[in-house]
Amino acid sequence: MEKKGVIECTHNSIERRRRMTTDDGFAELWSMYARIKDLL
Repeated sequence: MEKKGVIECTHNSIERRRRMTTDDGFAELWSMYARIKDLL
């Protein structure tokens, strides 16, 4: 129960951060990071 709450909270904070930062260059930075992560 508690773990589910933590996961939900983390997911919500990530979603909120993504929404807040979509307007600047964060989206491009994140997609670039995702691509690099796939190569590792």
